[in-house]
Amino acid sequence: YGFYRTADDRHVAVGALEVKFWDDLCRALERPDLAPLHRSGDPATEERLRAELAAIFGAQPLAHWRSLFHDGVGCVTPVLRIDEALAHPHFRAGGMRIAADDAALPQLGCAIKMTGFGAHHRAEAAGSLGSAGAGRQPARRRRHHRQQLCRQGDGRTMLIAITALIQQPSLMEKLPYDPLKDLAPVVMIARSPSMLAVPLDSPAKDLKSFIAMVKASPGKYNFGSYGAGTSSHIQGALLNMQAGIDLVHVPFQGAAPLVTNLVGGQLASAFIDSASARPHLKSMRPLAVTGTQRMPGLPDVPTFAELGYQSFDSYGWFGVFLPAATPAPVVHKRSDEIDRILRLPEVTAKIEALGLQVGGGKPEEFQKVVRTDAAIYARIIKDANIRLAP
Repeated sequence: YGFYRTADDRHVAVGALEVKFWDDLCRALERPDLAPLHRSGDPATEERLRAELAAIFGAQPLAHWRSLFHDGVGCVTPVLRIDEALAHPHFRAGGMRIAADDAALPQLGCAIKMTGFGAHHRAEAAGSLGSAGAGRQPARRRRHHRQQLCRQGDGRTMLIAITALIQQPSLMEKLPYDPLKDLAPVVMIARSPSMLAVPLDSPAKDLKSFIAMVKASPGKYNFGSYGAGTSSHIQGALLNMQAGIDLVHVPFQGAAPLVTNLVGGQLASAFIDSASARPHLKSMRPLAVTGTQRMPGLPDVPTFAELGYQSFDSYGWFGVFLPAATPAPVVHKRSDEIDRILRLPEVTAKIEALGLQVGGGKPEEFQKVVRTDAAIYARIIKDANIRLAP
């Protein structure tokens, strides 16, 4: 069962495991009475089972279930674990932290009854896709999970991923998947522009004066990112190339320490996603934003494109994918259901309150974004010679 973070840092269960793991799970939970309920085929009985499991998993913190699944009954680990995604600094510390909010994703998961509604991210790999605990699992289990993700085409195995998904093939060698070939984009949940910001006491009042300041003192200034190989790292490298400057890259483990060090004056500048920056805008000075339009909350801050810079139009996004083998009607059905949920006033309000822009739309629209962004990032990563160890 997929895990979803709640306000008190506990987790509830939604979805379904593969049947062959079910008996092991019931034994691990010391609830053999649940075993026959899974096979009943009766919707009312399945709802009762769902409620029972929600109560069981919600009664213990994440550490308890992680220990049980990895050390005690490893074979019941879901194909993809939302708790692994929530442990990633991008979600924990800000940015696309909608994943940690119980007002949106649980509704999506409950409505569609997905298996493994989540993503696995290793901080050191800037979001490399894999199965839960992939680095700790036997090769046989890793192969099994990859096959489940990329080949199962019944619409029950879904993935939520961030932009890092399409950046990885250019950053790392020998990945076990190709997101453009193995996955079918379903729908974008939300998107977020980024900004280049400096401390309030910086002499730079706009991007032009910032570039002039950096050029006047080569090697003196830096830019922070929320991790090596992340969008903020790539954006900083792009600015270095286009502006002809030499900002030194300083990577952090997540957006929270990045913002703290920028506001505290330990950094000369930083590329920060809008959701992470939003609560601290009065403590920093944004110079320019990515994307095709100015941010509603920062109408006086120009886009990079307005200032003559290229390839800064991409947004950071958070989207749903299915295996490429999934029939088109199933992909569209899932897309329509998620789009409907995203339009619910309470979900839209929650997403916008986080500083994100609501997504939605058709699979073809999201596919265009994915392929366009993949090509842009591949070119930048190659030109800037950014590489990550696998």
